[in-house]
Amino acid sequence: MDWILLSLVSAFSFSAYSIIQKYAFQKGLSSVFAFGFWGGMLHLALAVVILALDPVDVAWTSLPVITVLGAGLLNTGVSLLISRMLQRGEVTRVVPIIDTYPVFVAVMAIIFLGEDVTPLKWMAILLVICGAVLASGRPTLPGSLASFGGPFFLLLTASFGIATYSILAKYALGHLDFWHVYAISSIGSAPAFAYAVHAFRAWPQVRLAGRSAGGLAVTLSAHGVIGLAFLACLWAFELGPVSLSSAIMAARPVIVLTYATLIGILLPKALTERTAGPALLEKGMAAALVTTGVGAMSLL
Repeated sequence: MDWILLSLVSAFSFSAYSIIQKYAFQKGLSSVFAFGFWGGMLHLALAVVILALDPVDVAWTSLPVITVLGAGLLNTGVSLLISRMLQRGEVTRVVPIIDTYPVFVAVMAIIFLGEDVTPLKWMAILLVICGAVLASGRPTLPGSLASFGGPFFLLLTASFGIATYSILAKYALGHLDFWHVYAISSIGSAPAFAYAVHAFRAWPQVRLAGRSAGGLAVTLSAHGVIGLAFLACLWAFELGPVSLSSAIMAARPVIVLTYATLIGILLPKALTERTAGPALLEKGMAAALVTTGVGAMSLL
């Protein structure tokens, strides 16, 4: 099915974005706010082009449009939160916790859509939770996140935010096409990024990043990749069920670990990720548990 292929394209693109983002922060090429601001400006420019070529045929005061604008605001908070966590932890530990979001999608489907969850699906959800706990690491490991500490629950909050965005986008896609959902969401996000920069007095960081050709190139490249990821994701949501599409996209922990391992072999100085020995085994188990659990949720 087309939505399955699109979900896989989104998963691989989101994974590549996480790796590039971590590289940018690791090399000091951009602050969290500068990274988000310049990315928001890129998405805003693309949104203007899309809407100029194909204007929205529903009122901007309609519920679908307002819903997407709200989703864009939500995306800003989630993006800044994830970026902050990536600065503090390893991408191969952060991603498995974030990608527990299909569990929240399943719970929302029970509450709002009246869907039933079988005992086997609850077992699959338990696998995902176990993978997230394992990915959180032990406090004794350098670069890991303290189990059940503040970072762990902040990442779960980001996961819940992604699930909420997915549900809101699926609703809006019943009234708008995926191009318009992406464009309107970007219009909602850009002012929020600017406000965050202003509130945290990060304009000097934004200007500094803008004057760094290398840093700006990496930042815009990362956001170009996530733009592709979002478009593929929204198109998949438009064509198929949001719960199953989300489940396929949550294969990202395994993809990210594969990317990081290959980079560690080919370019050992590019990322400071521990992808050998016990660390690789632990991360591999966490990624496998999350991916297996989410996959089982989509099949059972």
